[in-house]
Amino acid sequence: MIPVVAEATDPRVRILEVRPTVVTVRLEELAEALVPAKIKFQGEVPLGYLMESSKTTPAEVRVRGPASLVSLVVAAQAEVNLSELRADLNRTLELTPRNLRGYEVKGVAVEPPLAQLEITVRRVLQFSSLVVVPKLIGQVAPGYQLVAMVVEPAQVTLAGPPEILEKMAS
Repeated sequence: MIPVVAEATDPRVRILEVRPTVVTVRLEELAEALVPAKIKFQGEVPLGYLMESSKTTPAEVRVRGPASLVSLVVAAQAEVNLSELRADLNRTLELTPRNLRGYEVKGVAVEPPLAQLEITVRRVLQFSSLVVVPKLIGQVAPGYQLVAMVVEPAQVTLAGPPEILEKMAS
């Protein structure tokens, strides 16, 4: 416990009371460690797309702070949502020190505090709606006439490689 001492720098000011009279000070050794820079992906790329690769730079960062807190940090993490990703992504993300359970460890500095994320996305499926046009084979029996034709379903949705579906649509 350390006593609190208050002194007035102006002689016209008088200190009547000091509260608290003592404070507890805890000193701790500073520490640093290298931890992986990780990206937590939320969601999945949309149907028909494939995330081919992702690269985080730097792969490791330094965390600094009180030894008891630095020892809790297992990674420096950023998050990115993939659910609307239909093109390559190149983004700078802020890293947060995380413990084993994924909770933020406050009181620890991350150096560098930012990471560069590069994601390559490729379209593997295309969707195309086509109108169903029936092809009539043969002739109506004598004495009958084709008055109307109802096609069910009137449209179909196809999924496949883009290069094949583009040929079908033309």
